[in-house]
Amino acid sequence: MLKADLMRITKAYWEMRKAPIDKILTYYICESVLNNQSLLEAELDYARKTNNIKLSECKTLVLLVGLSLDPLLQTISVCKPKKIILILNQEGYPVLGQDGKYDTEAPHEFAKHMVSAVRHLKGRGLIDEMPTYLPDNSTVGFPTDENGAFKTLVEALHNEDHAHVVIDITGGKKSMVTSAFLYAAFSGARISYVDFGSYSINNRRPYGFSCKIGELANPYQDFSLREWEKARVLYNRYQFSEALQL
Repeated sequence: MLKADLMRITKAYWEMRKAPIDKILTYYICESVLNNQSLLEAELDYARKTNNIKLSECKTLVLLVGLSLDPLLQTISVCKPKKIILILNQEGYPVLGQDGKYDTEAPHEFAKHMVSAVRHLKGRGLIDEMPTYLPDNSTVGFPTDENGAFKTLVEALHNEDHAHVVIDITGGKKSMVTSAFLYAAFSGARISYVDFGSYSINNRRPYGFSCKIGELANPYQDFSLREWEKARVLYNRYQFSEALQL
């Protein structure tokens, strides 16, 4: 019965999509809709009960910010980071205005919706403390073009311990996702992704309760790519015994 209830409540939530974005996110995080839980809380509870959360907490969480913020809020609730880095599309984001028409909001303005939503996560007890935001907690986020994400991540993470960094690639465009995945693979940061098991064909949206939050394998670690490169260099130097041993 819980799954049917969640489907019904989710469809009702989708009907709010023409409301202001902050109102939508406040409802998603704070409004009790099922067994004294908000929709976000119910989604995460369902995902835990179905063993679909495979991601552990981290100190620094990097989020590629796209048009859908719900999966990012799920990830923040699971990771409970001390720091958040928002990688934003410098071209801006379409946001529904008071007149019912879409306008383009600048990256730093759109980031404020995330900051407001995270305050609600803290107020609802979904995270333990308010995270700080890089670069300086007043100017939130790193706007970048699709092809500049790798360079932006170098700038954003140069002082961070990559062993405690999670880079979530759920929200970005394909070229940005590729850059972020490569950066994480090179640096040793963990890579997370929110997938979904159930979709509404009519609404062309995934059901949030079917989220599968986990880590993606690091190809450099799994396939020992660095070691293969070292072996190639040794071979080209005619250091055959060392290459063979490696």
